[in-house]
Amino acid sequence: MTVPENNKQPTPTPPTHGVFISKGMRVGIPPGGLTIKDGQLSPVVLHAALDVVPHWLAIALGHLQVAEAEHARLSPAWQEQANDKIARILEAEFMASVQAIMAAAISMDAFYAGLKEHVIIPSATLDAWRQKGTARYKQVYETIRRGFKVRKEALPKVREALKEIYRFRDLAVHPEPKLAQPLKHPDLGVGTEWRFVYYRFENAKGLVNVSLSLIIQLLNSPKPNNSELHRYTLESLPLLQPLVDEWEDKYGELYSRIHA
Repeated sequence: MTVPENNKQPTPTPPTHGVFISKGMRVGIPPGGLTIKDGQLSPVVLHAALDVVPHWLAIALGHLQVAEAEHARLSPAWQEQANDKIARILEAEFMASVQAIMAAAISMDAFYAGLKEHVIIPSATLDAWRQKGTARYKQVYETIRRGFKVRKEALPKVREALKEIYRFRDLAVHPEPKLAQPLKHPDLGVGTEWRFVYYRFENAKGLVNVSLSLIIQLLNSPKPNNSELHRYTLESLPLLQPLVDEWEDKYGELYSRIHA
C-alpha cells in the first residue's frame, strides 16, 4: 500500500552539537565544567571515557574462533601432504592466534589502567618501579593484590598467569629475526619455525581463557573498603557478562565456580 505523501513522517534532522553516549562509556563533569554566574548556569562541559576492556576481549574471542577454524583444517591437509595448503593454514592459524593473544594481553593492560584510578599504590613503590624498570606483569599483580580479595594460595597462580600473558605479548611485540632451531609441532610431529608452535589455537585459547576468567573473577571480588573500586566493578561486570556467556556457549565453563 502506498502511503499518501502528506502522511509521511518527516525525516529527523541529525543534531549538530552535544555528546553521543554509548554503552560502556563513563561521563562526568570536570572541575570548572559547570559554573553559575549572575544566577545563570554556564553551558555544561562533559568529559567521556570508554571502557575498552570488553572490546579487546571481544576482539580476542573473534580471532580465537578464526584460529580454531584454521586449526581444524590442519590435520586433513597434513594427511593429504598438500604442502602449499599446509603452509597457508599454518600461517593463517598463526596470524589469528597471535592477534587473539595480543588482544587478550591488551585487555589486561586496559584493565590495569582502570584499576590504577582506584587502587592506591604508595609513591615510593611507584618510584621504585620506574627506577628498576619493574616488569609490567609484576606491577599489574601488585595492583590486583592490593585491590581485590584473592585467596593467599591463589596469588602465586595469578602472578604466574600474568607473567605468561605478558611473555607471549613481549615475544610478539619484540620479534627476534635471527635463525633459531625449529620446534616440533605437536599436531604435525615435525619441526617448524617456533612461532607456528607458540602462536597456535591451543595456546591462544588458554591465554584468552586466562585473561577473561581472571578479569571477571576479580570484578566479582573487590576489597570491601574501596567504594570507588566497587563502583568501577559494578559498572564493568554487565559489559563482560555477554563475553562470558559467549565463551561458555562455545567452550564450556570458563572457570570453576563453588556451587551452593
